Amino acid sequence: MSYVNREQLKKDLLLYAVKTATEAGFPVCSIYDTYSVGNAKKIQRLSNIYVRDFSEIGDYSFSNMKTVLTIAGSDSSGGAGIQADIKTLTVHKVYAMTCITALTAQNTVGITGIMPVPAEFFKKQMESIFTDIKPDAVKIGMIASKEQAEIIAEYLEKYSIKNVVADPVMISTSGTVLVEETTRKILYEKLYPKVSLLTPNIPETEFLSGIKITDKKTREEAAKVIADRWNCAVLSKGGHSEENADDLLYESFLQEEKKKKPFGFQQKESIIQTHTEPAVHFQVR
Repeated sequence: MSYVNREQLKKDLLLYAVKTATEAGFPVCSIYDTYSVGNAKKIQRLSNIYVRDFSEIGDYSFSNMKTVLTIAGSDSSGGAGIQADIKTLTVHKVYAMTCITALTAQNTVGITGIMPVPAEFFKKQMESIFTDIKPDAVKIGMIASKEQAEIIAEYLEKYSIKNVVADPVMISTSGTVLVEETTRKILYEKLYPKVSLLTPNIPETEFLSGIKITDKKTREEAAKVIADRWNCAVLSKGGHSEENADDLLYESFLQEEKKKKPFGFQQKESIIQTHTEPAVHFQVR
């Protein structure tokens, strides 16, 4: 028979909790008590604040941690959408908030069902976030209806959000247009003019620009058309390219210092795996 030292277990769990929160990028306030004894120095080193009583915290603020709102669909497999965004934001040590546009039933093979969030409830999510924790930046993914697009545009305008990234999510892997014309009209006229950066894949870059991409030059031309149309930067993602997975970043000529070199290819190091293709490694340089 073995015995567990419950007091030591509590101390170890406390240290583990502090380590986990710190590694995830969260600010940590630790209170010295009997469970800190033995690990006090380690906990103090890991914590943003280490006090003996809550009254010692005073007016200290965690406002130095940036907040990001991701507006997207839920991916039940965790590989995309809200789930992937939360992981990415957490790794980059910013505070992730979410507004879900749709529930999806999907995995690495495909999507078997989509349930859009009603506009009324979607707006409640937005209101809850913006009236409490104003985001420093907003990332927009799948939009399930024109009403959602209008609500997003309304809140970006009302709260003067300057850092906005939008992934069009318009064309499926098979080439199917996923967004209805009425919704696209709202995106084009009300939402995209408020965006700082658009991140279309190659089929979406073609769709938004009206230019068939056949090489690097036509891809640059397409990115410029999009940037000029909505007065934003464009990151044309290269995952659909048959040659490589290079991303093309185009920034418009709005700023004098950008006139010399508006284009930039960003080669990325990643492993891409789908259910129909083998993993491919792309070298960074």
